[in-house]
Amino acid sequence: MRPATALTIVSLILIVKAVLIGWVSWGRAQLLGIDAPAGQAGLAIATVALGVGLMCAVAGVVLRRRDRGDA
Repeated sequence: MRPATALTIVSLILIVKAVLIGWVSWGRAQLLGIDAPAGQAGLAIATVALGVGLMCAVAGVVLRRRDRGDA
């Protein structure tokens, strides 16, 4: 498997995981009627996962362009 393909797969997994973690954390906090503390940890983890996923996606695009010789 080429590195660009692997980075694309990892980025998709991390982005989906970030959305799910954020959605579940926010939903649980809303369901239980708890404000900031309960949802903040999950949202912080989701934000980090989303950031890493987006960086992997950008790195995958850069590697794919470099392999083609466009850059």
